[in-house]
Amino acid sequence: MSASKTIVAWLAAIMGILVLMFLLSSWGMISKSFFGKWNEQIRYDIQKESQAHRDGLQRNLSNMQTDYLNADAAGKAAIQAAVRHQYSQADTSEFPAHLQSFLAQMGL
Repeated sequence: MSASKTIVAWLAAIMGILVLMFLLSSWGMISKSFFGKWNEQIRYDIQKESQAHRDGLQRNLSNMQTDYLNADAAGKAAIQAAVRHQYSQADTSEFPAHLQSFLAQMGL
């Protein structure tokens, strides 16, 4: 009788674990469908802000290049210092070739 109670207890424990795993898995699917929308919105916002930042850097550098071409010697020195300051640590690997050559001309 004792052996049969032990077997029943083990089977009940295994069934309990399986039911618990099912419930946790179900909760995960429910919570992902609920909270996943927030996660995706946050990811999308970060991606758009990053793209807008890169576009802004590129547009600013293009304006600085135009200003540099039209400036006198003192203006060129000031623009060169500003470009070095603003773009020394920026990732400019995806900038167009003319902007990369302008950065090289500025010493970056």
